[in-house]
Amino acid sequence: MPEHEAPDFERCSVCGRTALRGERLWDYVTPPGEPRRVCALCKVHAEAASWLPAELAAARLHGAEARPSRARALRERLARVAESARARAGEVGEGNGSPPRPEPSEHRSPAVIAPPVPEDPHRLARQAIDRFNSSDARRTVAGLMRSLGEPQASIQLANGGGRATVTVAWELSWYQWAVEPGAHGEVREVSKGKETDELSDDARRWNGRVTDDGSLRLVTA
Repeated sequence: MPEHEAPDFERCSVCGRTALRGERLWDYVTPPGEPRRVCALCKVHAEAASWLPAELAAARLHGAEARPSRARALRERLARVAESARARAGEVGEGNGSPPRPEPSEHRSPAVIAPPVPEDPHRLARQAIDRFNSSDARRTVAGLMRSLGEPQASIQLANGGGRATVTVAWELSWYQWAVEPGAHGEVREVSKGKETDELSDDARRWNGRVTDDGSLRLVTA
């Protein structure tokens, strides 16, 4: 039976799968005489739909009229092949003579969706600090330090690594800023008070320090 190496992007006429590089395809002819190419896994389905192997179709075309008895034998042989293929392939779709679409082949691996990779919280915290240090909030902290002295500082990330909250606190005063996510996230003051007891436990986890120019730095363990 004729076979050839499939070029890139050629598809099997039965299952529609794109042939792999180096994969062999087989030539068939439909009852109306249209050529088709079929992968090895779909040969049985093509024969079940009465598609003829190309060499048998050519023999019928060129030799049937000259040798009627041989043509008859060929037709009987093809009928037996088709019947056998139907028995193996199961029920064939009726009405249009098209072969049934085969079940997914073991060679067609299901798509695997990789789980999302969680963001590095330290990277997100450093990104929020960079936004804080490039904003007017840094200058506000520097001005307060001239009259209130050195503060304590903390930075907390919201669940999921979204918005960050920066807290800067002195003995009798504290301020909080929200830092939106992203390299250009907005920085805005969201709260202030007098006693650090007013702050949540998370806000009083002092994991940052403030330099003389009001810049925030992350304290690593």
